[in-house]
Amino acid sequence: REAAIGASVALARERGPFPAFVAADFLASPGIAALPAPLLEAIARDGIRNSHLTAIAPAGSISLLGGNLSSGIEPLRSPGATRRLRQPGGGWRRFSEDGLSLALWRNAHPGGEAWPEGFVFGPAIGADDQLRMLAALQPEVDSGISKTVELPADATQKDVARVYELAWELGLKGCAVFRQCSREAPLSP
Repeated sequence: REAAIGASVALARERGPFPAFVAADFLASPGIAALPAPLLEAIARDGIRNSHLTAIAPAGSISLLGGNLSSGIEPLRSPGATRRLRQPGGGWRRFSEDGLSLALWRNAHPGGEAWPEGFVFGPAIGADDQLRMLAALQPEVDSGISKTVELPADATQKDVARVYELAWELGLKGCAVFRQCSREAPLSP
């Protein structure tokens, strides 16, 4: 974040700040006010070229475009999980959701040994912990941030409501819920 802000200040020095930039208002925003003094001084002196620089997108499907390099703050999907994506023309294509880290580990351990404890998969990470991770990162993000909380197939309406209540209590900018098997089964009370 600080590197991006520094680069944007350098661009503002060269090309001017973004058109709606008002130094006092920009510097007073909570995320900016917490920056190191040298960056604050540079923004006050030169402005900043970009009004927003960082985002954490809902990254499940988007990560497929990069060869499953990273899905941001989303937990790893269970090994062997696949996703269907609609293709131009209306057909479907299946993609493996095994992240690059899983693929690299499998290549280095072709014997099929058990995953090391560092690999923790989706539903094993509780909804509250997923939301607290989002809350920890949100102050570092000046644009969009969202999280899809994955719940087990037996999650109830009360479980889903609890996710949204905690997201609201934590002051989160965005949150979605995915219940495993939700396309095949209705949500039970």
